[in-house]
Amino acid sequence: MKIFVWLLIVYATYTTVRGDFSIGDIEDPVPESNNAGLWNVLYAKLNILLNDTAELSESIAILRQRQDDQENKVAILVHNLMEDANRLMETGLDKLKEKQEIEENRIMNLVQTISTDAKEFMTNGLEELEKRQKLQESHAKDMLESLSQSAKQSLDDSIMELQKRLTDQEANVRKLMDTLSTDVKKYMDENLTELKEKLYAEEKRVASVVKTFASDAHNSMVQKLEEVKINFQTVEERQLQQHDLSLQILENTQSGSGSGGVPLDSRSLNYHREWTTISRRLDGSVAFDLAWDDYKKGFGHVNGEFFIGLERLHALTTYGGPQELLVVLGDGLNQTRYAKYDVFQVGSEAEEYAIKELGAYSGDAGDSLRAHLGMVFVTKDRNPDNWISVRGGGWWRSQYSMCDLHSYYNPVDGIYGIFWATWNNWQYTLSRAEMMIRSKVSMCDLHSYYNPVDGIYGIFWATWNNWQYTLSRAEMMIRSKV
Repeated sequence: MKIFVWLLIVYATYTTVRGDFSIGDIEDPVPESNNAGLWNVLYAKLNILLNDTAELSESIAILRQRQDDQENKVAILVHNLMEDANRLMETGLDKLKEKQEIEENRIMNLVQTISTDAKEFMTNGLEELEKRQKLQESHAKDMLESLSQSAKQSLDDSIMELQKRLTDQEANVRKLMDTLSTDVKKYMDENLTELKEKLYAEEKRVASVVKTFASDAHNSMVQKLEEVKINFQTVEERQLQQHDLSLQILENTQSGSGSGGVPLDSRSLNYHREWTTISRRLDGSVAFDLAWDDYKKGFGHVNGEFFIGLERLHALTTYGGPQELLVVLGDGLNQTRYAKYDVFQVGSEAEEYAIKELGAYSGDAGDSLRAHLGMVFVTKDRNPDNWISVRGGGWWRSQYSMCDLHSYYNPVDGIYGIFWATWNNWQYTLSRAEMMIRSKVSMCDLHSYYNPVDGIYGIFWATWNNWQYTLSRAEMMIRSKV
């Protein structure tokens, strides 16, 4: 009897697992016998067992469905792992194991609720699931390793290809550089001779131009020096007639240089250097309100009021060696003042005869001319700033004029006369004004040291070379003109 019951249970379990058996298929097996009560009890237990078995079957079906879902998830996971192998290699397996452990725990909990008689079946199913899971994990690992190896191999191949291409490019560049160097060298060799010939021709042309320019400059210098020499001769005659006041001022300005008025700075100086008057105002007998050409050439009378001329003044202060300037002033009360500058130079006509250099001041009239340093010479017909309208004669105009020795002799219509602002002021009109220059060094000295000593010039003739050029021979001779 027990054997029959167990066989029936096994059969019911098997058919339930297969899914082709239900409780309704069991007919009432109770025979009409005296054992009807026993059979009823057995039938009731069997129905209970079958119900439990059906529930177990449903759980197994759910488990299978979950297993299938899990397999799908694993497949998706493998696909994702193939797309991002490096990232999923580090995290994918841990997540998969975690999910597996969760699923195993759920299955274990479910199995514990099932009848003890079905545990062996469930255990076998779980073992099979684990085997399949392990196989899937192994397959996934193999695929990941294969993918990693493939990626590594591809990367190595790419690196090798890049290295090969780089090597080829370097070889091509070296080849190109060698070719270029050869071409450049060939080009330079081909054109070097031509360039040398052109350079030689250009050097000859430049030398010719320089020679011509030097010759012209020399001729111009000689001409200027001839003019200076002529002017010196004229001045020498004129200086004999200069008034006593100028001579007195001259002696006063020389008294600080050493005993007897002899300068101590250089023995090569000519002790008989004379002052050359370049401008003189005495009595208003000569009009100074003249044009540019008049001031350029000079005008007036040597023994009276006159102006030496801008071109001569430029030549004297430029080619006659360094020049000093002495300004002697007088007023209606017979008072006298002077201003002396140790350097004075006037530019060329191209420079509009500007005062280019004005040295250190000494004297008692004040340094009024300093405000005119760098100013150009302006006349009534050459006055872009309309200076003549407020002055009256050609002068080195400044926005803040401190002196004007060429203005009207007597003030006209409110225009200032001759003035030197640092002595009295602008409104104070002077009665006398004289400007004189002289060379700071002699133009010649044939009695100096034969060899220069302590910076003192030797024998020199300044119009031939210059002051620093020492001559080796010098002879002076005279003869009768009759």
